[in-house]
Amino acid sequence: SLCFALSFSEQSEIAEEYYQKALTKKGHYALTQISKAIELHPTSLEYRKFRAKNLMEGTAQEKDLLLAIDDLTDVAENGGEHFRIYTGIMNCYWKLGNTILSERKPKIKKYKFGDNSAYNAAYKEILQKRVDYLRHALLALKKSEERGYEKRKADLKRKHILKKIGFLKMQMQYLMD
Repeated sequence: SLCFALSFSEQSEIAEEYYQKALTKKGHYALTQISKAIELHPTSLEYRKFRAKNLMEGTAQEKDLLLAIDDLTDVAENGGEHFRIYTGIMNCYWKLGNTILSERKPKIKKYKFGDNSAYNAAYKEILQKRVDYLRHALLALKKSEERGYEKRKADLKRKHILKKIGFLKMQMQYLMD
């Protein structure tokens, strides 16, 4: 038991060193350092918040935003249920549904003439995934609002998200015809 306590204490110290290095850097280096700290001390809400913030500020690829959502969800489930945590989750889903996936095109060739049903089906799948991400954004917004996020701001965001969902559904409808 004493051996475990020492090793846990040492792990925490090493994790803290990685965290301190991450605080002084930006980008990939900071993410590498904070990820090492989280490996050693996975229950640190501070480390997870820091990594999520860095992932969200970076180039924000889909995998990065999904990892940020995981980190923020972990923080929320383990006592950090502040409205800003849910607002962060909402912003990640917003970026996924609005920015990241909007740049995707189906990997199937579109023909100038003839049958484009396979292309349309693939495109609809991408649009549906965007709608799903935006619906998750709405759920996170609701939780944020329940924890004190300003109603006026929440209403504006909700309106914006719903408008985007409506636009995507209209695009999907257009692809059906």
